[in-house]
Amino acid sequence: MPLRLFLVLFSFISVILGCGSIAIFVEDLVREQASFNQAQKYVQSHWEKIRLLDRKGGYCRIGVSFWPDNYIVRTESDASKSGLRRGDRLIRLNGDAGEEWQKHLPLIAKHRPNEQLTLTLLRSGTEVERKIRCEDGRPFSELWIAALQAASQQRWRQCANFSYELENLSRFSEFSLLRHHCSEADRVSSYQMPTESDARILFDARLQQLEEARYVPDGANKIREEVLEAIYWMERNHFRDLAAALREQLKKTSSPEKPK
Repeated sequence: MPLRLFLVLFSFISVILGCGSIAIFVEDLVREQASFNQAQKYVQSHWEKIRLLDRKGGYCRIGVSFWPDNYIVRTESDASKSGLRRGDRLIRLNGDAGEEWQKHLPLIAKHRPNEQLTLTLLRSGTEVERKIRCEDGRPFSELWIAALQAASQQRWRQCANFSYELENLSRFSEFSLLRHHCSEADRVSSYQMPTESDARILFDARLQQLEEARYVPDGANKIREEVLEAIYWMERNHFRDLAAALREQLKKTSSPEKPK
């Protein structure tokens, strides 16, 4: 029986029997089935890009994470040593005008390990130039490909595990959110109620987003609705301490909260 049909029938029976809490739980499951769609959309939007990284000779990885408009929000050790900073905006790569952020990965990846790249960055209104040497990105890409393959086959728990390994390599919110989507899809498919561990995964992912947003103009407001949605989910499911902590972080934004 399709999951949605099962949930609707179960909800109807619960209401008839007066099991209000069960009905609320089922309504949440129906709502959270969107996790399947979110995980699958992630696969569809990233698969072609990640497929380019599956190269026998290795590909270039420079140890930074981009947000839209080419802002660097994460720098790993080698990138920091090369003079790249969070908040820098990439405007040229090897002298060519910077593409939109989604295109950076294949443009950088086409270079080989140990090649040197020249990045022109906009920093506090001033152009600066930095050189960085490519590292071999294959260990990173192998995990990413494995996570996407698991998600495409609805092996949600394996997807979550691979995503967790990716988080350990690069603390980028995108991998934390993939772990959340896959964990939620696994939970919903198993008809389980959310646990504090589930809430903590979501909390950590949105907290990382807010931390990255500090390095992007008006960054926190750009993700405000997503963070509020996470807060409301935590409140509905009685994880109020986590909800309050995330709300406190969100107070750094200037826009007033919209009513639920």
